[in-house]
Amino acid sequence: MAFDRPEFTEYPVRLNAGVIPVIKGVTRPQSVVTISLEKQDGSVAQEYEVTADAAGVFTFIPDGALTNGVYELTATAIDTYGAAK
Repeated sequence: MAFDRPEFTEYPVRLNAGVIPVIKGVTRPQSVVTISLEKQDGSVAQEYEVTADAAGVFTFIPDGALTNGVYELTATAIDTYGAAK
């Protein structure tokens, strides 16, 4: 059963040093969302898993503050039926 890919809805455009960002998004309800956070210079690549709530909203908070640089944030989701997007 197909569905739209996860979409980030709230995220900081710029971060101050020492601040841990809170990033929110939407996808199919109860889906497991794998979030990849990669620094553009290739030095940092981390993956996190979160679960969307009954409304399809997910919240991602990294383990700690991010270092200075440009990051690429991507997400994939697997719903309760095993469909991926």
